[in-house]
This record gives sequence, structure tokens and C-alpha cells, in this order.
Amino acid sequence: MTPRPKARRATPEASPFPEYGLAELGLAPGDTVRFRRRDSERWSTATVARREKDGSLGLHDAKGAARSIAVDLIEVRTAGRRGGVVWEPLAERAARTEQLHLVDAPAAARTGRGGPSTRPEPHAPPAPTAEEADDGDDGDGQLRLL
Repeated sequence: MTPRPKARRATPEASPFPEYGLAELGLAPGDTVRFRRRDSERWSTATVARREKDGSLGLHDAKGAARSIAVDLIEVRTAGRRGGVVWEPLAERAARTEQLHLVDAPAAARTGRGGPSTRPEPHAPPAPTAEEADDGDDGDGQLRLL
């Protein structure tokens, strides 16, 4: 009797949207962060995994160990004004409200499918008056000959 191959499980597809708890902080799974528990320690780099139930952040450090670190002890890697690496405290990033309109808007209005249009309607040029129509100019900069 020949052995049967093992049934393969379908791997779940990764969601294109970050978890809600991480989105509140302006993070997504896989973002690079650094942390230290005391001021006398060196910074340790890690990647974001999840948001914990107590509000802390679940991280994986360089050795693969899972850690749960408070938001106040974490800095996020971003690009500076001139393109260099800048480390920003996570508490400051979470306090910013510059992208809240993306979270609050309904999905239909953002995509333009099935919802009211969010774009302003284009304006039509005003109709020419009777005096403007008789001056021989068609509006294209050319004078009309009789």
C-alpha cells in the first residue's frame, strides 16, 4: 500500500489593512522599532507583531524572542526631512491626528464606489454675454472674419 500525501492547509492571506489597535498608533505589523527599558540600557531593535490586551506592543527582537513593551519606551524608525533615519517616540506619533480623516471616512466614500462623491464638481466657464458674442472673438484668441 502506498502512503498518501498529507493534506495541505491553505495559508491564510495577509490582510492589506493593519490591525485596528496598531493603526491607532500609526503602525503596521513588520515595522521597525527600537526600545529600552531603562535609560542606562542600549537601544534594542525589534519588529512590530501585535497590540497586546493591556495596551502595550508585542514585538519580536533580533533573536526572535517575543516581548511586550509599553508604548512610552518605544521609538519608531522614520525618514527625516532630508531622507536620513530619525527615531520618533511612539507616544508622539500616536498623539498626532493628521491622518484621522482616513480612519473616520466610510470605505465607500474613499473608494468612490456606491457612495456620495467626495470630489468637487468641475466648474463650467460662464456663458458669454450678448456683447462678448458680437465682438468677433470665438474665445480661442482668434478673431473671426466676416
